[in-house]
Amino acid sequence: MNHENDAGQPLELILARNLVSIISLAAVLVDAEGRIVFYNDAAAQLVGEPFEEIGTMAREEWNARYGPVDEQGGALAADELPLAAAVREGAQPMRAFESARSVA
Repeated sequence: MNHENDAGQPLELILARNLVSIISLAAVLVDAEGRIVFYNDAAAQLVGEPFEEIGTMAREEWNARYGPVDEQGGALAADELPLAAAVREGAQPMRAFESARSVA
């Protein structure tokens, strides 16, 4: 089910943005194509810019700008991310990684 509102945004996205906006932990909304479609104020503190200044962004562009990166600043492939490994292996994500801002 994908109801559109008057502004052309799916109702589900609007509701998800409202939910993410009120939580205090950093949260990022990603659509089915892997695009960053919203992040909250706590995530903006980590990113360094509010979502309203950046807007929707493809995963590749996000990764190039913000990471995740390894301890030396090298890009991590999607299948190397802790969550991807946990899903693939059925384990909990335990590996640490950095944002591009924290390595620079």
